[in-house]
Amino acid sequence: MIKEKLKMKKQYILFPLLILFLVITPSSHALQLVFKRIVFDGSKRSDSVIFINNTNKEATFRVSWREMVMTESQGLKDVASYNNSARNLIKYSPRRVTVPANSPQQIRLLLRRPGDLADGEYRSHLIIKQESPQKDPNQPDVTATVSVLPAITLPVFVRKGNLNAQLDIVNSSARRSANGVDLALRVQRTGEKSVYMDIHFICNPDTAPYLLKRVHQAAIYTDISQKNFRYSVATPPDKQACQQMTIRIIEPERNKNLKGKVLASQRIDVL
Repeated sequence: MIKEKLKMKKQYILFPLLILFLVITPSSHALQLVFKRIVFDGSKRSDSVIFINNTNKEATFRVSWREMVMTESQGLKDVASYNNSARNLIKYSPRRVTVPANSPQQIRLLLRRPGDLADGEYRSHLIIKQESPQKDPNQPDVTATVSVLPAITLPVFVRKGNLNAQLDIVNSSARRSANGVDLALRVQRTGEKSVYMDIHFICNPDTAPYLLKRVHQAAIYTDISQKNFRYSVATPPDKQACQQMTIRIIEPERNKNLKGKVLASQRIDVL
């Protein structure tokens, strides 16, 4: 039933092109995602996830839901339940699939939004995990075997209503270290939806500016109103030591030629 309903013409057109790209693109990861998150908003009702079995063996994967919440300093953690879970709003297929070596696989998603769904943001994480391979009866028993099976997760958002979000830098510092600069940043989010952002740390903005560090696709979920970021960055050998710094939070850049909107900015001295 679900396969008949999941008719996504755009994905079907793009999928062969993605296969061509993925097969010739090397990666050191055993399991790789093409897209990092899925967002259902507006009139959108369907989407797809593509992952790649980058190993040289056929493998079986199971797809399931996982509830996770964000903390201010420690990233994501698992929880037994989540009030604004999206798992009951989305159907997906397949749930279990065997993927040939060095090949991509598509997981199709369909949104089933009830008419009485309250405005807000709903979220769950899809986990794609490799199953343990079946034991070969011709192989001798091994008394102690430790293996870590690859698994990846990605957030799936469902948004309803006119949701907004704003960001502000409430505290930041930059201190010289033996090799460069130690950076600390506290970002505040207000509004009804989660935010993804790029963070640029620009040294000596008035004299000899250069990008010391770029943080790509950092996130603040609706679970928290503030989040801490810390980085230790070495100064490039061909650049002047950082005396002042501009911190800019911008909308994620889709490519190198497209600059995102500045969401927050702050100037500080490097102490």
